[in-house]
Amino acid sequence: MFSFYNQRKAQLALYIFLGAFLLRVSLDIIFFLRSGWFSSHLIEVWFYYGVARGVYTLSFLDPTFLLLRIPGLLITGPVLYQIVVFEAALISALTAVLIFYWLDSRCGRETGWWGGVVFALLPAPITLSLVNFSHDLVQVPLVVLFFWAAGLAIDGRGKRIRAGILAAACLLLGMKIGPLMAGALGIIFLYGLWVIFRKLVGAIPSWWASAIFLVCLIMLNYGFYLLIKPHLLEWIAPLALKFRGIDLMAQVRIQVGDLQPLPRDAFWNRYTLFIFFLPWGFWTAFKNRDFLAFSLFIFSLALALVVNRGARLLDLAVVVMAAQALANWNRSAAIVTVSSVVIYIAVDLISPGLARSIYFGIPYGLTLLWGSVIKSFTVADLQAPGVYLRCGWLFAGLFAAVLLWAGLF
Repeated sequence: MFSFYNQRKAQLALYIFLGAFLLRVSLDIIFFLRSGWFSSHLIEVWFYYGVARGVYTLSFLDPTFLLLRIPGLLITGPVLYQIVVFEAALISALTAVLIFYWLDSRCGRETGWWGGVVFALLPAPITLSLVNFSHDLVQVPLVVLFFWAAGLAIDGRGKRIRAGILAAACLLLGMKIGPLMAGALGIIFLYGLWVIFRKLVGAIPSWWASAIFLVCLIMLNYGFYLLIKPHLLEWIAPLALKFRGIDLMAQVRIQVGDLQPLPRDAFWNRYTLFIFFLPWGFWTAFKNRDFLAFSLFIFSLALALVVNRGARLLDLAVVVMAAQALANWNRSAAIVTVSSVVIYIAVDLISPGLARSIYFGIPYGLTLLWGSVIKSFTVADLQAPGVYLRCGWLFAGLFAAVLLWAGLF
């Protein structure tokens, strides 16, 4: 009997790549047609366009420099701007493929497939690469490689020495790009605590032992959050100035968004309907004792609540949890997901202030939101926040509806 997941791994990876890349390029072209061929979604693309042209420079050890400068040496003229934009789409699509291989190695073929699909459709990565270029586009695949290699080295699977060397190389290159890799190192440290705990127990920890460890992990991260909240930017500012030549404190003074805490409506803006898969993903991760997934989610959430840039790690956490939910989909999963939708909407309708305070808030009134959904079917509105609605509702919404129908009926 034919099984979709029994196809060759390279063939599944190709499906993910084509879906992710064509989606991103299509959105880029729509944006260009509406706003002009030298328009931009975010302003930072112009700096990296300058790097490609040789006007600005980065460290030779920063992979971002080579990824931009090599095309800049081969291609001249205004078309280089579009090349930089489409290169961002290419890197983002390849990241989806890398996530597929990582989760396939760690959790199985179905989880790997859904991890790649979720990343391909998640609004946050799509908008980061939409007529834009960012060093985070280069940082995120390095973080994924670091998690993959460090996990292999810690778990003792495969060739630990080679995995350790690869993890160290990713760590060093990532630190040259930016401080996000330091957050990834913190996540691996927390996962290492779980491995030590598991060895002390001497067997697969019981449900109670795992629950106690999870509570301790949450408390530890809450303490970390309280510790770094007042001083994090002051601590990392000298490192940013030394490694990247960036004055973080100047950016803080002008209130750059990435250096502010995670906005109250960020979950809906970044993940839309994919957030409803998280409860079942949490349960599946706990049942499988996947504390790398929990370490990733809890630590990245604590970091994002201090600086919005930490949400890049939170994006990966949502991908991993949603992938675990979708790979283990059944009737119970559908019931849990539908219940999550009902609770979420009920809280938002009954007490919008409470919903916003606990990050449940939808940034638009539900009536206006529904009107925007209808409009997004007929009008290609790619101006923020319309891009979130278009990417989130049309893609995530389609998948959610199909999966809920299949699970319930």
